[in-house]
Amino acid sequence: MSLRLPFKEVKGGSDFDIDAHKVRSFARALDVLGTYSVVIIQSLDRRMTACCRNLLNHLNDIIFNDGCHISYQRKDGSIGTFNVPSFQAMEDCKEALLTSNFKAVLKNVVWVDQIIKALLNDRELLRDDSDTFKFSELVSLLCEVHAMGPRQEN
Repeated sequence: MSLRLPFKEVKGGSDFDIDAHKVRSFARALDVLGTYSVVIIQSLDRRMTACCRNLLNHLNDIIFNDGCHISYQRKDGSIGTFNVPSFQAMEDCKEALLTSNFKAVLKNVVWVDQIIKALLNDRELLRDDSDTFKFSELVSLLCEVHAMGPRQEN
């Protein structure tokens, strides 16, 4: 499928307007994170709790532990893992969100990856829109940072 989109010129020059758009876009990204920070924190908390519970439930089933990566065998024969750096990343990300340091979150792809995993694995998560932003806008922002790298302030 192809679609011809109309070209629209911006009055007043392009370089300044592109920069202004980037600044507005970054500010909006910060607002999206701020709006959903409580939801993200709750989801990270539930994921961290589940990770710890799974590890504790399988202490006698550990088949590999190098201090960073811990693997254990479940009763059904499948392998479960606990990744210490990932857990630390969730803790650090949560601290940044609690202190409203949303810029740091947008600049840390590992934290964003942990948020995505927490949201995807959270069975209690309500994916409600806020008054200002749709939940899908949060997902799009996180996927953009995941795929394109850290969001930079201009």
